[in-house]
Amino acid sequence: MKWALHFRLSKWLPQQFRMTWEGVCCVEKVNLKLGKLTAIVPESLRLCFNIVNRDTKLAGANLCIEEIPIIAKCCDCNAQSKISELPFICKECSSGDLDIISGRELIVTSIEVA
Repeated sequence: MKWALHFRLSKWLPQQFRMTWEGVCCVEKVNLKLGKLTAIVPESLRLCFNIVNRDTKLAGANLCIEEIPIIAKCCDCNAQSKISELPFICKECSSGDLDIISGRELIVTSIEVA
């Protein structure tokens, strides 16, 4: 699955940002938000990104990953808290009835081209 994700990224970027590769010498940086719940290891993503994008305009691009923590809101007491370990329970009232607010992201926020 990770290889498929990286392969698609090189085709997806131009579509997502409504750009063409015409006039673009190379991509210098890809900025990405990556939620902890995606279960994607940032270093593995960088390694695969570099391998899959050899001989493309993304070759040599720096993949900057902003890791997004898991934030949950308790449905019982409305407290919001950062969750860093299992079990996912409210730190205020110990309820397990939580809505995940962040942590699922896999978003390319911007790209820098030369």
